[in-house]
Amino acid sequence: MTAPLEHLIRNSLAHGIETPEQRTQQGKSRAGRIILSVSRDESEIVFRFRDDGRGLDRQRLHERAVAMGLISSDQTLPEAELDRLILRPGFSTAPTVDQIAGRGIGMDVVHSELKALGGSLQIESRPNEGVEFIMRLPFTLVVNPVLLAELQGQVYALPIAGVQGLARLTGQQIQEALQAEGRAWSLRQHYLLRQLADWLGASRGEQLFQAEERFPVVFVLTQGQAVAWVIDRIRGRREVVLQPLGSLFKNCRLYSAATVAPDGSVFWCRIWPSWRSWPLPDGERRKMRWRRRQGQRRPPRRACWWWMIRSRCGG
Repeated sequence: MTAPLEHLIRNSLAHGIETPEQRTQQGKSRAGRIILSVSRDESEIVFRFRDDGRGLDRQRLHERAVAMGLISSDQTLPEAELDRLILRPGFSTAPTVDQIAGRGIGMDVVHSELKALGGSLQIESRPNEGVEFIMRLPFTLVVNPVLLAELQGQVYALPIAGVQGLARLTGQQIQEALQAEGRAWSLRQHYLLRQLADWLGASRGEQLFQAEERFPVVFVLTQGQAVAWVIDRIRGRREVVLQPLGSLFKNCRLYSAATVAPDGSVFWCRIWPSWRSWPLPDGERRKMRWRRRQGQRRPPRRACWWWMIRSRCGG
C-alpha cells in the first residue's frame, strides 16, 4: 500500500488542499489536514484517506471527460460515475503538467494496485469540505505479527497484540500460584494463571511442575483481562500472512486462521480467549462435583483454579 498512499498524498496536495489565502477566505484554518485511519471490518482491512480541501470539481471533471471524448457535451453522469473518472489512465484535471500532477497516472496507479490485491476503492466527495478515499483489502493479505508458541510438539501462532511481556517461572512459583487461592507472590499487575494447553484442547491433566524447572509464561492484557499463559516453549516472533480456514471450519471456536511455514508445516492461529469461554479443568470439575454432593453452593465460574498471580517479567 505504499505506492497508493504516496499517490493519494500527492493528489491531495495538487488538487485538494487550497492555498492558505483561499482557506482563510472560506473560514478554514490556513494549514490543510490529511487524515489516514486503518480499521478492520469483519474479513477486510479498511484504509480511510481524506483531506479537508475543496473536494472534487465535478464541473471540471465533466469538461475534461467531454474533451477526451469519453462522453458527449449534453450527456449527464451521476456524481459517483463522475468521481470515478479520475481513476481512468491519462485522466487529469490539472491545468499544467509538473512533478506532482498533470500526467494522469496517480489515481490510475492507486486503482490498479488495489485491484491487483483483490481490493476495492470508494470515493466520497463533498464540495469545499474535502474528499475521502475508502480502500478495502482482504484481511488475509495483511501481514500479521505473531508469537510462535510450542505445545506438545505443535507450534501455534498467537497474536502479538496485548502481549505485555515474557518470563520463565519456576515450577515452584507456578504451583504456589495455583494453590494460593488469591495470594499474590510478586508485585505489579495481577494476572490469572492459565495453561494454554487446556484451552487448546491439549490438556495433560493435573500436570506436575518440577520445582526447579523453568517454564515459559506469556503475560497478556486484552479486553480488560490480564492472563499469564504457561506454555512449553517460545519459538520467537514472526510476521505471517494468515489464511482463512474455509467453510469446513466455520463452527470451530479454537482457531481463527492458519499460516504455512517455509518448510510446509501449518501453524494454527488462535485469538486470545475471553475468560467467559474458558472450559473448566478436569480437576476443578471433580472438586465442584464433590462440593455439590456435600450440599455446598457452586462457586462462580470465574473463581476456579486459575488463581490470581502477579507478574515478575524478569523471572
